[in-house]
Amino acid sequence: MKIWTFIITFLLVSSISYRTDYYVVKTCPNNGDGTSASCAAGAGQPGAWNLIASVSALSPGDTVYLEGEFRENLSITDSGSDGLPITYQEYGTGAYLLGSYDLDDPNTWELHSGNVWKTKSTLSGDVGMVFHDMDLISDDEMVWATKEQTTAALVTNWAFSFVNTSSQYDYHKLYVYLDTGNPAENCTGLEVPDCYDIGNIIDFDYDNNSTQGYVTLNNLNLKYGNNIGIRVYSGNTIKVNNCNLSYMGGRYYPLTSGIRIGTAITFLRNSSNCEVNNCTIHQIWDAGVGCEIFESSPIYTIQNIKVKDCNISNCQLGVYADILSNAGHTFKDFTYEGNTISHTGKGFFGRTQGNYSSGAWFSSNIGFGEGTRVKNVNFINNTVYDSLDYGVRITGVNGFVISGNRIYNNGEAGINFWHNNSAYPSSTGKIQNNVIYSTPGGTQERGIEIDGNHALLEIYNNTLSKNTVYQLEAFDNAENFIAKNNIFRSTNDDSGYTLYVATGSTTDVILDYNDFYRELADYLFYWSGTTYSTLSNYQTASSQDSHSIASDPLFRNAAGGDFRLKWGSPCINAGINLGDDYDMAFDPHDTTWPYATIDQDFFGPWEIGAYVYRRRLEVATRSWDQYLKMGIGLDLDLMAMFFKL
Repeated sequence: MKIWTFIITFLLVSSISYRTDYYVVKTCPNNGDGTSASCAAGAGQPGAWNLIASVSALSPGDTVYLEGEFRENLSITDSGSDGLPITYQEYGTGAYLLGSYDLDDPNTWELHSGNVWKTKSTLSGDVGMVFHDMDLISDDEMVWATKEQTTAALVTNWAFSFVNTSSQYDYHKLYVYLDTGNPAENCTGLEVPDCYDIGNIIDFDYDNNSTQGYVTLNNLNLKYGNNIGIRVYSGNTIKVNNCNLSYMGGRYYPLTSGIRIGTAITFLRNSSNCEVNNCTIHQIWDAGVGCEIFESSPIYTIQNIKVKDCNISNCQLGVYADILSNAGHTFKDFTYEGNTISHTGKGFFGRTQGNYSSGAWFSSNIGFGEGTRVKNVNFINNTVYDSLDYGVRITGVNGFVISGNRIYNNGEAGINFWHNNSAYPSSTGKIQNNVIYSTPGGTQERGIEIDGNHALLEIYNNTLSKNTVYQLEAFDNAENFIAKNNIFRSTNDDSGYTLYVATGSTTDVILDYNDFYRELADYLFYWSGTTYSTLSNYQTASSQDSHSIASDPLFRNAAGGDFRLKWGSPCINAGINLGDDYDMAFDPHDTTWPYATIDQDFFGPWEIGAYVYRRRLEVATRSWDQYLKMGIGLDLDLMAMFFKL
């Protein structure tokens, strides 16, 4: 027994002893061995490196601590193991991985002619963006400059061009127009993303096309990348935690195409079991977090990708999963939970970034067949607001759940289902327990928009309020959807119909146990070419909604985004029990997002809408009313405490 105890202890101690901590500190000379956070006393002595490139041949369990500003690429070529990941983590005053040239020294510039300045040294690759007047720690006031294709077009302040052909002036130099003198003397910071030497700030061994596994990135700041912040070409169990990524993209690719690219975090080729947790991502040219396969061969697998508790803003797309190829890849199991996604399509301080901006977009882009479908997407407990176009967009996805989300003040629609190939519609989707609305002055036109044919969309227990045109719209031969237990509420300010189902979009449609309400009854229903202002006339014409109602749902404070039901709401007990797969709804006792959910079965018959009505919640209020009438000296606080669950 003793010998086995000795062997086990020896093995445990041995495994621990081989876990090494390394340090890269930018303020130290690059003469240490990397094993100490202090600067080395001499060459080869214990002390920190000052270049990320000094890090190599890491083993499972090793940790690399980074401190300072680094303007170099981090290429990850080593793997950890299960329970022993390789970790890159901030240290001391923080780690800033910058994909840019620092050009705020006046000596880096010289006058070209007139009001046009140029860099003295050549820059590699292409320059797609120039950022000025920024602070490394808090860069909310940063200004981005305008790129022109020729130096002759430089006529406004901070307009720039990058000469990348030898026939135009000095090859590979940056030209900037400024009517007040040297660019570096007229701003508080000047960052120029580097396309060639850095390009992608963190890369998972793209060149060797191998798979890295069990690598964790903690508390790193990535800024000013010309292309991608973190590119995982092939990775298994890669975790990105508590990182800040901002001001990525703007590169032209190819240089003459006019197409500009840039993503904060991208998973490509063979990437599985990867996570992005609690990260802040903002001001990105294209997308915050993307998953994509665009090659036809060989066959790739991307699966089990999770994005949780992130704050993503000012991107073209917040998150996306998109398959572009026609091969039989595997592309499945994506989870997005607890994120806040906002202002998509409005990047770089108000710059409109083009069409189809979305908080989230999941797309089988061309619909090549079952082998190429995006499958199993879960979008749960997220807040999505103020997108230029859509809150959530679904195209050709097989199997998805959109549940427990707040989606408001987006441009075109809160949730949009769009088909781009009638042979491969989105299918087997659950849209349940969401709150989809516009605030006063908001411009979200449609709550749920069903464009074209889809297969089995289940729309259950949602609350849709004050979307400015339609609460639910189905058109372009939309079919095969079920909507039950939903509140559809329009106000006098809304211009369209509460329910709009176009001619040709009534096949295999089931609507029932809903509440349709419009402050003025005109334009309450549009069904297959005809307008109906009363529920009864619509029911007769459509043979739908036989158990539905058309009454004010009595929200607590719709203008303030509080869609809990008041006592006396006609939606209380008016829904239908849809089974155990759909029985969770918002708890009205929880006023802090994300709201807790509770089982509707515990509180009697189901409600219409996204909230349970907990009867005991109103007992204290009703008792207080009685107390006022009777003049009895009851202690309301004790009463409320007694009745609260």
